[in-house]
Amino acid sequence: MKPVKTLKINATDSAIKRHSKDECIKDINDPRFGGVLFRYHKDRSRGSWHLRKKGKWKKLGNYPAMTIKDIEQNLAFIDLNLACGAPLESAVVQHWDTVSDLLSWYLERVKKLNASHMSQHRKSTIKSAINRHLIPLIGALPVLELDKPTLDEKLIIPTQEKLSDSFLGLV
Repeated sequence: MKPVKTLKINATDSAIKRHSKDECIKDINDPRFGGVLFRYHKDRSRGSWHLRKKGKWKKLGNYPAMTIKDIEQNLAFIDLNLACGAPLESAVVQHWDTVSDLLSWYLERVKKLNASHMSQHRKSTIKSAINRHLIPLIGALPVLELDKPTLDEKLIIPTQEKLSDSFLGLV
């Protein structure tokens, strides 16, 4: 028997968990949402949501941070953008799962700035602060769990205990 690659079902969070045990299933295609595809990651407890339109693919987000309910809520907005003529790349709202994802995105933006917008020294300082302080302390946190008490506990207090005030001012 040939292994199944794409399963066509109404995707639910429980169906995704249930079918994660079957390694023959690589993708789940929900016929209710034209072009939405769920693809399992290697460890099978996680996956990515993608949108396929006119032969192009765009990542919508990662599961379990983005559930099928989130997909349903965002799809109307995406379809509206596409109907108004927006290209697929800008019609999809990008989501970050972890603080590390967000910081990596920001670091890429900083790298692309030309010298008139930001000096090389400032870029280097930002890169160092992100890689040496922010990612090790709060990189694994889900973005949706960021709040003032968590930042105090995981970032502000440990950083103040470890670094001098004059050094913190540089960062």
